[in-house]
Amino acid sequence: MYHRRPQSPSDLKKQRLQEEYDEVEEEGALGHFMVFGQRHEHLWFGDGTIVLRADDTRYRVHADILETCSSEFKRMLETETKDEGSLVVGVPLLVLDDEPIYVECMLNFFYKISEVEEYETGASPSYLYLKAWLHMGQKYAIKTLWMAAVDHIVRVYPPGLSDFEMRYEYTCTEEGEEYGLDALDAYLVADLALSYDLHSVLPIALFCICDEPPDELFKVRTIVKDSVLGQEMYDKTEAEIMKRCYIGRGRLRALQHMELMTTLYAPVSDACTQKEKCKEITKSLYEETQEKNWFSDADRGHMWMRNSISASVCPNCRDFYEQQDKESRAKHWSKLGTMFTP
Repeated sequence: MYHRRPQSPSDLKKQRLQEEYDEVEEEGALGHFMVFGQRHEHLWFGDGTIVLRADDTRYRVHADILETCSSEFKRMLETETKDEGSLVVGVPLLVLDDEPIYVECMLNFFYKISEVEEYETGASPSYLYLKAWLHMGQKYAIKTLWMAAVDHIVRVYPPGLSDFEMRYEYTCTEEGEEYGLDALDAYLVADLALSYDLHSVLPIALFCICDEPPDELFKVRTIVKDSVLGQEMYDKTEAEIMKRCYIGRGRLRALQHMELMTTLYAPVSDACTQKEKCKEITKSLYEETQEKNWFSDADRGHMWMRNSISASVCPNCRDFYEQQDKESRAKHWSKLGTMFTP
């Protein structure tokens, strides 16, 4: 617990000073706000034991919550608090050099306010919340805050192939329409992964970005720069994201082409009851890939190949090809990290 110096004013005098302070703040004096900042709308508790100030915003909260969640905050409360300047009688002041919105997101998490409660029911936090939690969690060694952000990200971009495919299948079909994992979200998650060294998440996000056609990626980059991050923040990770995408996209496409050709040229199952017919089917599928230029879109070609083979060959060959495809995807997924490594 931080140490306060002994209080000299009487309780009556403290009450009078507090009332005068409240009157000044209610009047909204411009000079008052410029010097001391303004109270946060909902993160101001009458029984709070510490005032945090970030830029022009103040928060009156409970020191024991900060101490419990962070050893760094405990140290700061013991050594860096000031009795002067808070304008709250008997409550010390701690100045933070963080963006007010980051402090707000952190305190909302501690106090389980509004949106945070919704996130615990399954909804995903916004990019801003995730960035704030990672920033404050890393800077002040708040493990619960850091892990909350990571858990939410991994829930949408799981590192395991089976979990990822289950998630992708869940988000790809709704009311008969198809849509993939949002490329905008994937780009922002890649930004977070690069900024905060989330090594297991980065290749998954890059994989989702590369799953989009180039023109869609161009739109996403424009939105990120103009509407989400701004030019300065965008420039910090944009070059690295695009470099890794250009490298990884080519490697992924080469593997998908190889899978396509390997499957079409693979021998039929030993248990096949109509080997000549199944061989003829795979041969005709190969010829169709040439006619329709499936190689120009490896993702689409791979999906078409799987569906066409399953619908055409005998049950034994279908099971054989599906198992072969499953093993191939698992092998490539295990090497996903190296796909995007320069």
